Amino acid sequence: MRIKPSPVLPWSNAGVAATTFGIAALIWLALVHLVAAGAGGNLAGRLRAKRVGLHTDEVAFCDTAHDFMTWAKQLGHKEAVALLDATLAEETRTDKLLTQLGEPANSAAVAKAA
Repeated sequence: MRIKPSPVLPWSNAGVAATTFGIAALIWLALVHLVAAGAGGNLAGRLRAKRVGLHTDEVAFCDTAHDFMTWAKQLGHKEAVALLDATLAEETRTDKLLTQLGEPANSAAVAKAA
């Protein structure tokens, strides 16, 4: 025995057109991709090697730069990746040099206080 649907349905001509559905699906996929790339960039920034004694603004800068670098990699912007990588390398070198400059002064201040 076969059950046939009623010839009079309350939803006649209801639903979305194929074009509307396709556009909505593309927008949804683009948004999901951007959110996933942002979350991946944020996670990459948070999982990087932490250095002790950095100012919170400096940590925020490095994390944000790592976020943007991950986005640039995802979107295929090789020039932006190279620029961000060079900026972070320069930041690391500058931090090391400033630490070397500051250590003798800190050692002298600690010895004087003791």
